[in-house]
Amino acid sequence: MLFACGLPIEGSQNTNTTPTFINQITMASDQQLKAMRKIFEERGRISLRNAKRTLRLNFKENTRLSEAVQHFSKVTLRNVLPVFPALISISCEAVGGQPQKAEPFGEAIILISGAADIHDDIIDRSPSKGPKHTVYGKFGVASAILAGDALLIQGLNRLSQACETVSQEKGEIVKNLVTQAIFEISNAEICESQLKKQQYDIQIDDCDKIINLKAVVPELCMKIGAIIGDGNKKHVDQLGHFGRTYGIVSIIAEEFADLFDLTEMQNRLKNECPPLPLIYALQDQELRKTMLPLETDFASEEDHEKLINNVLGSDGVTMLTQKVITLLSDELEEVKMYKIEPKIREELEKLLSAPLIYFEKDLDLHPTS
Repeated sequence: MLFACGLPIEGSQNTNTTPTFINQITMASDQQLKAMRKIFEERGRISLRNAKRTLRLNFKENTRLSEAVQHFSKVTLRNVLPVFPALISISCEAVGGQPQKAEPFGEAIILISGAADIHDDIIDRSPSKGPKHTVYGKFGVASAILAGDALLIQGLNRLSQACETVSQEKGEIVKNLVTQAIFEISNAEICESQLKKQQYDIQIDDCDKIINLKAVVPELCMKIGAIIGDGNKKHVDQLGHFGRTYGIVSIIAEEFADLFDLTEMQNRLKNECPPLPLIYALQDQELRKTMLPLETDFASEEDHEKLINNVLGSDGVTMLTQKVITLLSDELEEVKMYKIEPKIREELEKLLSAPLIYFEKDLDLHPTS
């Protein structure tokens, strides 16, 4: 899946889990990486804690549905970076609001995006994410569908309660934005399901369309923060653009992470669209002749490494990484023009710097065979 920007989760997204690329920034400055983690942890921890508490209190019966929801809470949400609530908090404070106002909204987004993640794993037939069983992998299709529905209902309920803490006008705007974001994510999933049939003939423009749709969640979070913090339209648009950029870059970084993970790569080739770097590499017709057809089950780790080398050494991937670097660099220049507190500007710059280092330095585009 071209990343369920959900749960970067958080996101990725999958959409409330730590973006995998963060764990691969091994050569980047420890100081920058720790600074980014600290921002997410400090600004989003209360919303994450409250989301877990909501699930614990509302799903304590001895039923399969409650067990599935509790699995998501205790396993999927364990040791994750609360990226989405942190983005709401940063944006709220950026326009002069109190970051505490963001906490109930952050909780709601964790639950809503968590529902998207559960459903996404069903669509992708993903039994696990790293060492963790997904709800689908542990409880099956039916229980996972209903657990996702339950999280969505809880999330929308918490959102309604959060909107009561702001004016009716602002509350309606936020609700409409969330509704639109859910529609965008749904459209992205449908478009991607249709692309699966094309397998290795997927066009870059189609991928870009899906990635842009899925990047709506970070944009949503930044817009919510600006609105509840009493920002004006310019603030909302600027910070929303930052969120969309951050979302796009995170999704693309996750695509590289899936390429490097043998188990995830195999599942992508069997049940989903191929990872984005592979799609870019296969735009080279000469390279296609040497790489296709691909085996969905690699005979050895050496075969997987050979594929990685071919992909990373391709002109298509060089073009993709340069596109990301340009996107990040341009956004960093935009952030410098924001009329906000220097402390908040510094935080926003740190959030862009870690992925920039990943694409500029840590991602070896000239591997040895």
